[in-house]
Order: sequence, then C-alpha cells, then structure tokens
Amino acid sequence: MHGLIEVPSQLDNGQIRPELSDTEIADALIAQRQIVMLKHIMPPESLDAIRIAVHAWGQNTPLAPAGSTLDENFHAFECGISPRQKTLHTYHAYNFNQIMRLPEALRTLLLAVFEPMRKFQNRISGENSGWDLDASGKKLHPQVIHYPSGGGMFAAHVHPLLPQRLGLILSVSQRGRDFTSGGAGFELPDGTLVDTAPHHDLSDMVMFRYDLRHWVSFVDQELALDRNAIRGRWVMVLPYY
Repeated sequence: MHGLIEVPSQLDNGQIRPELSDTEIADALIAQRQIVMLKHIMPPESLDAIRIAVHAWGQNTPLAPAGSTLDENFHAFECGISPRQKTLHTYHAYNFNQIMRLPEALRTLLLAVFEPMRKFQNRISGENSGWDLDASGKKLHPQVIHYPSGGGMFAAHVHPLLPQRLGLILSVSQRGRDFTSGGAGFELPDGTLVDTAPHHDLSDMVMFRYDLRHWVSFVDQELALDRNAIRGRWVMVLPYY
C-alpha cells in the first residue's frame, strides 16, 4: 500500500530489531512522512496476558473521572469531546504514570513490553526519555487503550511534532478473535489516506510522524457497547510530555 511500509522484525535480548536500520526507519517516518509497521515484534502470548491482566486491574480499581490528568496509575472511560484535541472519542484509557508502583505481577508484564518500546522510541527519536521526569520536566506516560466493541473510536486529530517526534501503536488484540472492524488511519501530506486496519494485527507496531493527521475508526459499531466487557481493540502507546 502506498504510504505504508511493512518491516519484518523481532525481539532480541530486550531490543526491537527490524530488518531496516534505525536511520532508514527514521528517514521513512520523519523525512518521508510514511507509516511504518513493524511486524510480529512481541510474543503474542505475552500480549494476551497483558490484555487480560490490565482489564482485570481495571475491574478491581475505582474508575477516575473522564479527563483526569493524575500523575499516578489510574483508568478512565473517555467519551464525548476530548479536552485536548477537541474531537469526538470513545475509549477506556489505562494510564500507568507510576508504572514502578504497580503490583509486581502487572508491572513485570507491562515492562516486558513497554521497556523495549521505550528503548526503540529513544533510538529513533534521539531522545533519552524514561519513567521519571527528566531535566526538561518531561517523562513517558505508558498507556494501554481499549476501544470497546460497540463504537470505540477517536476522531481525526493532530499532535505537535515535538517533543514526541514519533508515535508508536502496538496492537495487543487479535482481529477476528477480539474484535472485527476498526483501526488507525492517517492522512499523508499529499492527501493520501492510509488505513492500517487490514494490516495491523496482534504484535504488530505502527509508527508515524507525530504531527500527521490520524484517527481510529469505529470498532464493531454494529454491536451493543458494554463498558465492562474485554472485547474490542486494545493497543499500547507511549506518549512523552
């Protein structure tokens, strides 16, 4: 597909190793404004375990109000107009801003995936971001997002390029098993629309230049929405601010 580059990849000793060099990937993302998808970067069984464990944690942790910006571990069901992007959205956000303070079992599961994502994001962006505030007052905000079947979505929006530079979206659900329809889309500078949904499956990670216009299309819109159900599209992302 024009605008989408699929790259075979693997996890090697805690490092994500694509078949393209870091320089080639950075050039494709930042200079050429292409969408890069790293295929099969994590063991599927570990991602299944994360999805189940995060959902269970949410079922046993009080729900925070929508729009909360707490510097702690919390989850909130975001629905309506987003306060930052001013766009329509429906999703369940699990925010692990103090990931080291989580119960050991959940922390271990999450760090086994978020830590390789952190290292890779830093390699490509040139940053040295971590789980604690850096000298500039920024840090990573690891997040698991559930777009539930029955209409989970995020309307088109953009972010500033800096300081993030690139966005990562790791799929932790399987199309056809956990959900049927919906996924991330992007608008390239030449007007090309790139729909990653048919290509983005469990253990694949989409990468994009952070100021590209993007969205998440409706997930299983024909079904009834059940906020407590695990069914839907799950992703892991790593904002830096």
